[in-house]
Amino acid sequence: MSQLPSLIEGRTIEPTAIANARLLARLDSPDASLNEIEAVVRNDPSLAHRLLKVAADGSSNGLARRVRSLREAITLVGWRKLKDWVMLLSLSDPIDSFEAQFNSALLRAKLCESLTLLLLLQSA
Repeated sequence: MSQLPSLIEGRTIEPTAIANARLLARLDSPDASLNEIEAVVRNDPSLAHRLLKVAADGSSNGLARRVRSLREAITLVGWRKLKDWVMLLSLSDPIDSFEAQFNSALLRAKLCESLTLLLLLQSA
């Protein structure tokens, strides 16, 4: 008989948060190429969609522009503004919901309670 795999529970990071972190790392790298930046953006559909919207709507004269590719969007926005925009996204997209934070606090409280009981038993 084969053994079923066991489930591992833990905290996960939203794909967009991972993509934002990867993109910021590449934008900070002095040897990053446009192809690398484009590949990171392309791997996250949400990030790609947002960037295309920003590039299309973000012209300085207020006119909407047709953007045909991620490469064009990155070029239109520019690396410096792209970096600022991704940092803003990272701050505005909450990684944890309130429920996840609450559950984490309860788990920590239970751990502290268990450790206290263990220490009391050992010292007695």
